[in-house]
Formats: sequence, C-alpha cells, structure tokens
Amino acid sequence: MGYTLKLDIYYFTLKKIKEETTRRVRGGERVIYLTEKEECVLGNFVNNLPISQIDDVNYMEVFLEDFINGFNASFKPNKNNTQAMSVTTDQFKGYDSNDYTVWGIFKGGTTGIEYDIYQSNNATTPTSKVAGDSVTSLYYFYKIWIPIDSNIGILMVQSYYKKVKCGKI
Repeated sequence: MGYTLKLDIYYFTLKKIKEETTRRVRGGERVIYLTEKEECVLGNFVNNLPISQIDDVNYMEVFLEDFINGFNASFKPNKNNTQAMSVTTDQFKGYDSNDYTVWGIFKGGTTGIEYDIYQSNNATTPTSKVAGDSVTSLYYFYKIWIPIDSNIGILMVQSYYKKVKCGKI
C-alpha cells in the first residue's frame, strides 16, 4: 500500500469580528466570534484597522503572525473533537505581499480516541497507549490566498492519503 499526494482546495469569505466570547464545551472552552453579516473585501478591512502608520504595515505578514498566534502553540480540535491541528512559530512559513499569499507547515491529525500501540512483531502486548486527549499528527502544507479586491479567499492544503487495495481472501 502506498501513499498518494492529495490537494484539497477550499474557499472562504472574510467578515469583520464584532465580538469575541468564550463558551464552555466538553474538555475546556471554545472561543466564539460574532461577525458582521456582510462579507468584507480585504482592502476595506485593512483600511479600517486602527493602525497609525497604515502605509508601513505589511498586511500579509501581520495576517500570518496573527494566524499562527491564534493557535497559542496548542492544538485546536474540530467541533466533534475527532481531529485537531496547530500552526506554530517554529514551522516553515512565509508570505508574499505582492500576491497576497501566506504559506507554511501545520501539524494535524486524529484526537479524541484512546488506543494501544504494538510492535509489528508482537500483537499481544501493547508497548504504549495513546490517550484520548492526545493528537497523532502528521505535517501538512497550506497556502492561503486572499486577493486585496475580493471578499473570497482560497485555502489549499496538501496532504497524503493511503491507497487501499481490496481483494479476495
């Protein structure tokens, strides 16, 4: 069985955040963002930022730093707590202000399930255990493109999937 390179592409819209609050969920707290109803063009969004020297600011660098800092060097689970991901400052990353892109490596994988780990030559005695709050992660590449004159951004995620051959026993 081999692994094949996969590319997932998602689009998203930008909305200004009106309010930030937290809500208790199983296993901790989740940050909830209340946004304006209308989508926002990136150019209009950055022109409304409360920055004194707006011409000296590199928006894509600020976006990338804020994106990474939002993870707070921890894994963020999905709503079902079955997968989690993190982007940290020590990973490969970059930005291009002319193309309005940011990119880098993130870690992600399965969480929320407890299971045993075995050596391949001994299926009777586990060598260790993965706890339910652990994340079994792999590295993935992402690229985000947010055109300055659009309210739609594009997220590209490169990963691998396992080809499985089925046959008769």
